[in-house]
Amino acid sequence: MKKLSITTIALYTISTSILLASDGKDSGGMPQLNYKVFPEQIFWFIVIFILLYLFISKYAVNKIKTIKSSRERLINQNYTCNNKNNAEAEKIKKIISLQIKDAEENSRNTIKKLTKELLEIEEKRINEVKNENYKIKLSATKEISNIDKNFSNNFQESLNEIVNIILSKLNVTLPKDIIAEQIKNTLLLKKDKKYE
Repeated sequence: MKKLSITTIALYTISTSILLASDGKDSGGMPQLNYKVFPEQIFWFIVIFILLYLFISKYAVNKIKTIKSSRERLINQNYTCNNKNNAEAEKIKKIISLQIKDAEENSRNTIKKLTKELLEIEEKRINEVKNENYKIKLSATKEISNIDKNFSNNFQESLNEIVNIILSKLNVTLPKDIIAEQIKNTLLLKKDKKYE
């Protein structure tokens, strides 16, 4: 390629020097308008144009064609690769959206399950507390009834002792039942007034 361009430059300089040498004889006028040198200029123009055309068609056009074809091939490869990547991205997007929906459904189900379990545990605890309260209430009621029985038994015994003491001190022969009933009523009236 360098040899061809050097030869072209050499031919051009030789032709211009020949033209200038022939111009030396005719010293009048502008050399560009000298019609005697037109055939030579046209000849060298055609020769240089043909050489330039052959150089461009042989080297430059082939390089341009190879560059263009490789570029088109690369563009097509990138286009097909891009289409494949887009299709894969869409598949991945669908898979991810399905996984997100599944995860949301699983979380909803887990939350429902846990709330149901917590409600059951809470209900069991409430029932246990109610049962314990009921047992405590029953035992307290039994204790109160036992205390009340003991009190009434002790009260009756105490009352009989008081009546015996009073009768022995007074030396009165009244029936014990009547005196015990009077004392009992008196004490119960005082007891009821305390609670009011």
